[in-house]
Amino acid sequence: MVILKKIRAIFGIIKEFVFNYYHINLIRKKSLEKNKIIFLPSIEYYYPLFQRPQYLANELSSKKNIFLLYLEASSVYSKYKKIEEIKKNLYLCRYFRTVPYFLKNSWFYLISGQAINTIHDLKKYKKMGHRIIYDYVDEISVDICGNNKTYQFLKERHNFIKTSKIADLILCTSEEFVNEFIRFYSKDKVIYLPNAVDLRIFNSNKNYPLPSDLIEIVKQKKLIIGYHGAMAKWLDYKLINKIAKNHPEINFVFLGLDYDRSLKELNQNLKNIFYLGVVNFKDLPKYLFYFNYSWIPFRKGKVAQNTSPLKLFESLAMGKLVLVTKDLKECYGFKGVYVFDNTLKEFDKALKKILDLKNKKKIISCIYKNIFNYSWRKRTEIIYKKLNEI
Repeated sequence: MVILKKIRAIFGIIKEFVFNYYHINLIRKKSLEKNKIIFLPSIEYYYPLFQRPQYLANELSSKKNIFLLYLEASSVYSKYKKIEEIKKNLYLCRYFRTVPYFLKNSWFYLISGQAINTIHDLKKYKKMGHRIIYDYVDEISVDICGNNKTYQFLKERHNFIKTSKIADLILCTSEEFVNEFIRFYSKDKVIYLPNAVDLRIFNSNKNYPLPSDLIEIVKQKKLIIGYHGAMAKWLDYKLINKIAKNHPEINFVFLGLDYDRSLKELNQNLKNIFYLGVVNFKDLPKYLFYFNYSWIPFRKGKVAQNTSPLKLFESLAMGKLVLVTKDLKECYGFKGVYVFDNTLKEFDKALKKILDLKNKKKIISCIYKNIFNYSWRKRTEIIYKKLNEI
């Protein structure tokens, strides 16, 4: 069975190369004399909810001497093209089998939640002379993975990357992740790199039209507290429902994908809870513009403790003060963030604190002054500098 799998893999590589030689050679020529970064397949580039890999790819490829290939193993959201130029130095590509063979001395970017590339693949890339960037983004847990099989696969690969020291650069979204890896890698190879915001998209200086599905909500002239992101098990649905029930004077708006079918736990029978579904990332600022405040009500636990929420930086960039539950440690220390424990009483205290603010404009002004430090452009400068040092 193992031999048969190897024969099929080799045949797949030969077939992909022979039938697509023109495009493969074109990519090779365009990448000459440039630092090559290959993003191993994870989230499709055109997935409507842009995530860390797409933002990093966009920013890294803006460097003149970088050639970035964003690999995909599926095409649910993309035009079915084997290769597509997204912009100068950034190409979408589906030759994920043959890429390691024709782009020499590349950096391979692997995100921790990707369940495609195996330990064997990583060993193979290293033997070919490639280098590996391991991006440790989320807690590896069954809740996030979705099932035990994927969890076991990711955990085994993760532990291998730690103990074998096969990676050349480790990116970590939480300080706890950094502490985990510096037990195995030298400090200069482990970078603390939280999530960030694209300031070209999330710009509070623009005037945004009121989205049609917000019209009736805004007409009620109630305070609006909004959440955007995955509707998933790590949300504290019990707390959300309790808070909404006790605050009929506030409208609570939720935007996002029903990630794990846990949305049913949100009590949409309450007249002040509004779930508006999935919104394209480019349209999110239109909604955030009309929120009074944002919130991130996660359950207690490891997922919350090690999450660096994109939504935090996006909300701050839109000038919104943010309420977060206590275990979201990566949200601590930012101007405009108000922490509350997972109880109605503590939420009420935090809300009162925000409502009673006399220097709100000063706080928001301070957020705007520092927001560039939390941008994807700033984050990728750190990566770019490190790649040139190694």
